Amino acid sequence: MVTKRRDAPMIYAPARPPRDEAALGDYVYRELTRVGDALRASRMLVVPTCYVAPAKPVEGQLVRADGVHWDPGEGVGYYCYWDGNWQRWAVERDKDDKDEKDVNDGEDHNDY
Repeated sequence: MVTKRRDAPMIYAPARPPRDEAALGDYVYRELTRVGDALRASRMLVVPTCYVAPAKPVEGQLVRADGVHWDPGEGVGYYCYWDGNWQRWAVERDKDDKDEKDVNDGEDHNDY
């Protein structure tokens, strides 16, 4: 099932496959179409805020630390798990501090 929420990108969940093998080809086609629709609808990456360290981090995992309940070392911000450590990936801009820069050049390069 594809669900749509106002505050999150579309999420794909597969439908139950048919019992009849003859219907399997149509099922696969429909499901791949739904996967494609969900991917096209997801124009943003939603990174969850973590208040505790993930129990089993995996290489390349991206999270946002709240910086208070869980602080991987440099306060609130985005971290990626590399080489067994949480590495700071981005600095968040304080709404009152116009001088702080984030990982991009401050320009909006989004195409949506």
